[in-house]
Amino acid sequence: QSLAGVMGGADSEVDESTVDIVFEMATWDPVTVRTQARRLNINTDAGYRFQRGIDPRSIETAARRAVSLICELTGGTLAGGVLSEGAPLPEDQVVELRLSRARTVLGIDIAAGDAIHLMRSLDIETHQGDEDTLRCTIPPHRSRDLTREADLVEELARVHGYDKIPTTPKLTAAVRAPQPRRRAMTELGRVLTGLGFDETVTFSFTSPERASLFLADGIDAASVDDERRGGEPTLRPSVLAGLLACRHANQSARSAPPGTIRLYEVASSFAERAGAAGEAATSIEKQQLAMLMDIPGNPESMKRSAEETQEGLRIMRGVIDTLVRSMHGPDAAPIVTPLDAPWAEAWDTAALAKVQLGAESNVIGGFGLVSAKALKAFDIDTPLIACELAVDPIVAGYPPASAAHALPSFPATDRDVSLILEESIPWSRVEALAGGLGLEFCESCGFVGTFRGKQVGAGRKSVTLRLRFRAPDRTLRREEVEPQVETLVGAAKRDLGAEVRA
Repeated sequence: QSLAGVMGGADSEVDESTVDIVFEMATWDPVTVRTQARRLNINTDAGYRFQRGIDPRSIETAARRAVSLICELTGGTLAGGVLSEGAPLPEDQVVELRLSRARTVLGIDIAAGDAIHLMRSLDIETHQGDEDTLRCTIPPHRSRDLTREADLVEELARVHGYDKIPTTPKLTAAVRAPQPRRRAMTELGRVLTGLGFDETVTFSFTSPERASLFLADGIDAASVDDERRGGEPTLRPSVLAGLLACRHANQSARSAPPGTIRLYEVASSFAERAGAAGEAATSIEKQQLAMLMDIPGNPESMKRSAEETQEGLRIMRGVIDTLVRSMHGPDAAPIVTPLDAPWAEAWDTAALAKVQLGAESNVIGGFGLVSAKALKAFDIDTPLIACELAVDPIVAGYPPASAAHALPSFPATDRDVSLILEESIPWSRVEALAGGLGLEFCESCGFVGTFRGKQVGAGRKSVTLRLRFRAPDRTLRREEVEPQVETLVGAAKRDLGAEVRA
């Protein structure tokens, strides 16, 4: 037995009486080798090398050379036959090198023929693609450090000679527009700041107990064994862990009245997914946008009514809508669907929803009430609403397509309709019903408010919506609008079992 990649076994050790030797030439996962070497506190030359990665395509050459040396120096005889096992060898890696890019970075012009000659001198097989592009096949022994165009430009400069690159008293710099992602992140911060949120930068570590609140089924926390981390050796599985710790600090310092604090942060979260039997865990790193806000209400009281909680949830929903439209355009609308069960203990089952963009399968996150267990773990007295969203799908639509429209020439006509519905019917069904009827002259359908009370009965609610009608060439008459409203009311009675509240 042996510790693969770190230390050989005592039973297979070579000594003065050894006659027969079986060569094993292999490579192992660098992370696994590093983890086991640290856990067992064993430092060897093999472990040092394998921790830095070995390209499996280089194993055969090394094996043949080692066997050749033994036969040459000891007079040994090589037995026939080779046993091969393991994953298929990776394909050759091809990296494109643009001569124009090399000219921009180095400040000198290297001809295509010279560049090909220099690359081949490094065992990098190179062929010319088009007039400006060289296709470079990376040799196995350089596959770890030559992975992108910038690496090849550096090699080109090194072999050509740094002394041949002139220095000038002035550097010419071309001013370019910021990259779209950088502009999107700036706009994201501007929108959230305008909505009353303060940006935070919190620590990436938390305690195992707090981390467990954010772990979904099948996901484990990622921890370090560094003793200096003390009681917080676990990497946060959600950025909300840092925001909740920040909210506790604000509470302790009494920096603002309860009900007024709103925080956000864009950062990475970390976790692990357990592998199959005998396989190492898979690391998970995601960049998240996390938002945390107090439920608005009386600053002198820590309790919140159902109406205040609903108002807070609507505010967070409005924040998400505003953010998505600022990234994807004014017509973009995220799909919010209530959930019956939370994906982690940090969320309260009383109010929780998932957020989608576009396709049904494109879930980008969720928002809802923070559970009492999570509030207790972070020692927070104020009820909170939290949201976590994936950053990449949000900023992918930036910059949004926009179009200018002339202002309407004629006024709009609004009609408010109050429908008494079962408590389980969400606003999204009402909105979809109104939008799918194709009401003539209907410009928009908006949410006004919700009423609950004995007037509408237990388990029911009154939802008020506002229909806006407008004609492009005239002012609409009452006779043109009322039939459209009646059409909606009839459809609501038929499809939603609604009653019209007087």
